[in-house]
Amino acid sequence: MLKNFALFILLGLVFTFSACKEDTTVPKSSAKAITKLTFPQFNPVVQATIDETTKRITAVVPPTADVTKLIPSISVSLKAKVSPDSGKVQDFTNDVTYSVTAEDGTKADYKVMVSRTKFSGKDILTFTFADFSPAIVAKIDPATKTITATVPATADLTKLKPTITLSDRATVNPASATVVDFSKALNFTVTAEDAGTQVYAVTVVKEVVVSPNDNVTVFIANQVGEALAIDAVKGTLKWKDKVNLRADIKSPFVGNGLVYFTGYNEMQGYDLISGKNTWSYTDFFGGYIGNTPLLIKNLMYIPYSESVVCVNIDTKKQVWTYATKESIYSSVCEENGIVFFTSGYLSGKGILHAVDATTGKSLWTYTMDAPTGPDETSPAVVNNIVYVCAGRFLEAIDAKTGVLKWSSKLKYGGSYLNASPTVVDGVVYAADRFVYAFDAITGKAKWEFGDNFSTYESSPLVKNGILYIGNSDKEMVAVDVQTGVQKWIFKAGNSISSSPCFANGAIFFGCKDANLYSLDANTGKQLWSYKTSASIISSPTIIDKNGKVYYSSQSGFQN
Repeated sequence: MLKNFALFILLGLVFTFSACKEDTTVPKSSAKAITKLTFPQFNPVVQATIDETTKRITAVVPPTADVTKLIPSISVSLKAKVSPDSGKVQDFTNDVTYSVTAEDGTKADYKVMVSRTKFSGKDILTFTFADFSPAIVAKIDPATKTITATVPATADLTKLKPTITLSDRATVNPASATVVDFSKALNFTVTAEDAGTQVYAVTVVKEVVVSPNDNVTVFIANQVGEALAIDAVKGTLKWKDKVNLRADIKSPFVGNGLVYFTGYNEMQGYDLISGKNTWSYTDFFGGYIGNTPLLIKNLMYIPYSESVVCVNIDTKKQVWTYATKESIYSSVCEENGIVFFTSGYLSGKGILHAVDATTGKSLWTYTMDAPTGPDETSPAVVNNIVYVCAGRFLEAIDAKTGVLKWSSKLKYGGSYLNASPTVVDGVVYAADRFVYAFDAITGKAKWEFGDNFSTYESSPLVKNGILYIGNSDKEMVAVDVQTGVQKWIFKAGNSISSSPCFANGAIFFGCKDANLYSLDANTGKQLWSYKTSASIISSPTIIDKNGKVYYSSQSGFQN
């Protein structure tokens, strides 16, 4: 009996011990998280962001990183393992899945996404024309974002192919190694990888080569009525008339094989080559011609006293006459079959007129707050907008409706306002004692240039990214159109109200010192001068050996 009891007690203890041993067994861990992911190869170390809810891990590495060869350092939950292994080279071009296995065998997948910071560089580093021998390397001004180059005189500016190097991962438009037309100033837009942009103004000009075979003629008139034809290369006289014109000579113009000179109340037409006087028009009645006429095909529009007269140059008969009852000292300009001019010197209010070019019917008039006068400006019309200066304002008027679009204030205007506005590539230029650049659409000022001492008397000419203008201080001034910064100044013998004309890499203008000047357009260096018998205030007109005509910038003319 006692033995049985002892056995019973022993079995109970064994059972109790076994039960206690099972209760203290530790279960295997189910933790399976990525707790940290870094890229220690960078300085500073790049640490990823972990979203435990979505099991997505993101990291941004420097722009120079090679995402195909990154080495992540990965920390995981205690007793868990990760695959692929931490510290192993990995290609992160696409998302990479990392699986974490807990001690108990359960798994969790994490998607790791790595992106690279985009490059912000947007510079043009080199700009080269490799098709020439030796290659022509353009000059880059990083401060003003301008690029300039001079190519041989024989080069075709319309078919040049620049090679451009850029900041890392940047692109440029127009693209490198594509044919581009550089016959006028051109903008190249660089776009960084991060989408930032930078615009460079590129100007390419031909070198000036003096060749005896260049048959280019400058036509000019002085204030005693001499009509002259000057060799544009040599600066020598080709022909002149026998002083048939009276004084107060306007700027010459070319059409139908003749060059026309306008005096006080008569007009003469000369053969371009021989200088023979083959056409004349004197059908006026004691009045005066206020400014340079406009010739379109065989119709000539003449600002005459208080009227504009349309004359058929073949028959010499008047097609129509438009009377204003106010003095007209404005040139005539035209667009889309409408002629524009101003009147109103004595009334105290200038009036801009829009007239049908075929019928002479008034389409609309616009009244300005100040008069226009004999020493004041003519309108310019571009892209259905008429630009006109009167008093202290430059105004833009809708060419179809006559409604004011914007008005921008000038510092002086009035008696200081002699230059007609000039419009080029979306910018309108005007001048009084300063030269101004305004956005042609909004009227917002872009820059101004001047010293308040000189009156700018000629109209501005813009060519290849440079503005040329003469002033009362005997200066022809060249200004960068992007920055408004002076490039060079040429000093003449008297004031310059003749508007400059550009041809073959040179500019030409008359001066009150009686000289016709030719200057290198890039440097301002004098190429030659021709002395006439009287002061010159009219602007030159040029015709080249191919018959192309180049006008000055008066009344908005541009070539």
